[in-house]
Amino acid sequence: MMNVYWLLAGYGIFQFESLLFIILLLLKPFGVIMYKINYDTESYGNILNIIDKESNISGSTLIRSKKTPTGFFFSKNAIGHIESPCSYNATEFKITIITTLKYYEYLTKKEDIQFLDTTPSTHTTTASDVVKIYQRHGTYAEFCYIYLKLDLKGLSPYPEQKPIVDEIASDFSVTNKLSVFIEGVPCSGKSSIGYLLAKQLGAAYCHSFNPSDPGDTLSYVVSRIRRDDAEYSIVSPIIIVLEEIDVILHKIHTGTLQLNNRMPTSVKDKSSWASFLDDMIFYPNMIVILTSNKSKEEIDAMDSAYLRKGRIHKYFKMNTPLHLPED
Repeated sequence: MMNVYWLLAGYGIFQFESLLFIILLLLKPFGVIMYKINYDTESYGNILNIIDKESNISGSTLIRSKKTPTGFFFSKNAIGHIESPCSYNATEFKITIITTLKYYEYLTKKEDIQFLDTTPSTHTTTASDVVKIYQRHGTYAEFCYIYLKLDLKGLSPYPEQKPIVDEIASDFSVTNKLSVFIEGVPCSGKSSIGYLLAKQLGAAYCHSFNPSDPGDTLSYVVSRIRRDDAEYSIVSPIIIVLEEIDVILHKIHTGTLQLNNRMPTSVKDKSSWASFLDDMIFYPNMIVILTSNKSKEEIDAMDSAYLRKGRIHKYFKMNTPLHLPED
């Protein structure tokens, strides 16, 4: 009896696929085609967002603490299906969509990141106790950035930190873009400068980005932050902190970075490091903070080009440990 059931089920599926094939052949002269879109780090998330906003969707799946549309969908422009992954590996996602070439090109159009305007900035920033902290999750082969909301109401600058925070915020209000190098001893408070700035400027914050890791790129993390939430529009700041940059630069200088044969590494040598900093001009409303336990002089001894003026706009020293109040 079971064999008969499976035979009938298989026949039904075959009949459906045959019917769909015939329908697609009839629709092709009108420019309607079936497309299959596999997971793509550059455009897949944006495609899902558009489908989610413009279509009626049969369901959703919770992936990495975020609701992701899955199942059948239809709109005035397209019909299709979003497969749900059966494991943590999001590369199992696939979209099947029946639509016109025009709508397909609209879905898959890459986002443009605006060039920095050379005129003085006129946008204002708004302080916020609640800051979105973006964190990287996953493996080199497949990772993403997700955020959590952190209440920083109880975080205030210490006397050693306040002049630095105020100077960076003041310069940023004029230049609209900054790269900052902060050297200091452990427990000097240099790592929390980014949090204090994010609170003062109402910015998105990320300190898990690392361009010397395979697959991690500045364009990817910026596009994810810009795309994830309408609160962070193109005029809102982004704070990115690269901790212990002295360790990364030492690996670059000695050629000891761990590379991956399958995933490209955006910063892997002196040339790509220089390009990484030089390309900051293409990313508006962003502050990149490099912290180091070694002094600028020690890094300059390896190669003065790593932190030369122009690539780095501000330099600070925090060589005194903070005196924290006792309980």
